[in-house]
Amino acid sequence: MTAASHALPVPSASGARILLVDDDPMIREIYGDALRDEGHDVVTADCHDSAAALLDTSPAPDLLITDIDLGPGKSGLDLIENAKIRRAPIPVLLISGHHTAPAPAPLLPKPFRLADLLTTVTTLLHGSARASGGG
Repeated sequence: MTAASHALPVPSASGARILLVDDDPMIREIYGDALRDEGHDVVTADCHDSAAALLDTSPAPDLLITDIDLGPGKSGLDLIENAKIRRAPIPVLLISGHHTAPAPAPLLPKPFRLADLLTTVTTLLHGSARASGGG
């Protein structure tokens, strides 16, 4: 487990603040880069505890994307529950290659195309903006 070294970025005019949590560094890099290319401010964490620390010390993300299986210890499902306690509701996208039970949030099964990720993120962010009275 490593602690994340950066706080969530301040909102920018070009995109949303996204917290991406996955124990696989390649997943964090590929998906994080794709989201940044779309203009989003992305911070990554490799485990539940690093992500929870970011939720405690940084501005709330506009979207939380988390793998369900984060390795030994707490899962992405635990992170969602902790985020509900720490913050006002945050839109969540679950990603997983192994989860088959009903999920408490939208689930994008791995492997998926980057286009599917970007479309789903856009849909969730627009739904969140409408729910909060924004665009």
